[in-house]
Amino acid sequence: MVLGLKGKQAGASLRLDLPDRHGSEEECLHYASQLVACLTSSVPGSEAIAVDGVVLALFTGLDWRDGEDPGYDRLMTCLLRELDIAGMSVREAWWIGQTSWQDSLQHTPTCQCLS
Repeated sequence: MVLGLKGKQAGASLRLDLPDRHGSEEECLHYASQLVACLTSSVPGSEAIAVDGVVLALFTGLDWRDGEDPGYDRLMTCLLRELDIAGMSVREAWWIGQTSWQDSLQHTPTCQCLS
């Protein structure tokens, strides 16, 4: 899920299926560029909001406490790069599993329980 922001104002929210977590860099770049294209397009007849930041929530279904990295580091790297090129900062980004979540921008070994 992606929430587009303009300053402190929420804009478009997008729900997109994640690509294969073992996808190639080319596949991840394609996904990231498609996400940026969605955030920068406007709906005919409506005023476009120039998104300058995003909040990312990656629902992986895999818990960090299971000892398994969700495996989307390549995708996150591509997203950060493509969003930066488009002038959009990533304000927050989370990996969300079945029972816990982790801040994906800090890469710390601790996680937060959802229950």
